[in-house]
Amino acid sequence: MYNRIVISLLLLLATPLSVYGQKTETVSGEYTYYAPSTVSLEDARRIVVERAKIAALADAFGTLIQSTTMTSVRNSTDGSQVDVSTLAASEVRGEWLSDIGQPEISIGYADGMLVLTAKVRGVARKIEEQNISFDAKLLRNGTTPKYESDTFTDGDDVYLWFRTPISGYLSVYLMDGEDVYCLLPYRADPYAVTPVERGQEYTFFSVQCSDRGEVVDEYILTTDRNISHNHIFVVFSPNEYAKVNDAQGDNLMLPRQTSRAEFEQWLARCRVYDTKMKVKQISVTISKK
Repeated sequence: MYNRIVISLLLLLATPLSVYGQKTETVSGEYTYYAPSTVSLEDARRIVVERAKIAALADAFGTLIQSTTMTSVRNSTDGSQVDVSTLAASEVRGEWLSDIGQPEISIGYADGMLVLTAKVRGVARKIEEQNISFDAKLLRNGTTPKYESDTFTDGDDVYLWFRTPISGYLSVYLMDGEDVYCLLPYRADPYAVTPVERGQEYTFFSVQCSDRGEVVDEYILTTDRNISHNHIFVVFSPNEYAKVNDAQGDNLMLPRQTSRAEFEQWLARCRVYDTKMKVKQISVTISKK
């Protein structure tokens, strides 16, 4: 059995979030990005903010690698300076938990190129132990990893391929404006979060790939814009955790939902008190046919 759900995706709007907990620090960073002509303004804004956050984490906590052909680390009187143009978030010794205020982004032009500078401030934590690494791939119109894509067309099917080296618990959320929808666990699942076994490959949102005898929710991505830029959150922990306080809305064809503010506060609290919880945020672009 399955439920087929059409989700209309809207452009994300940033909102402030405050969290409280132990072993966290307030960090800030700045980054300037020279956007190639092939990168849209929306993508450039997302990239410059992400890199500003990585720069803030690298400056506050250091990096897991000192130098490679792709990353250079330089010492100066005011602390380390890191070239984060190719430095991934997994290569710094800290993790970003939540924003404080909205990123400050200035936009200009230099030598015919779009130039963006972002200043960010947020709550972060030093990584004290080895990170848990899991694989999560968003799939377009296919149920194997070769269909991985972050670019969709209005009406495309979407699936999630997942594998973890340790057993644990998984949930997946989609943010649409000020509403957040729970994609996993499925609406008919008895679980607060979905249990997953180590080493096993899962393709979620597909009734053909389900072997649990469960009622599967399948999803179609749609948009009412020419192009929409959105995010999906994949939340995993080896520890069982309480789900966000969501509820079924008036439209029974949509998943359970909560507000964006409630979701962000829940996620920040979970990450403060569960140091093993990891979140993968997947950026998604949907365009009209």
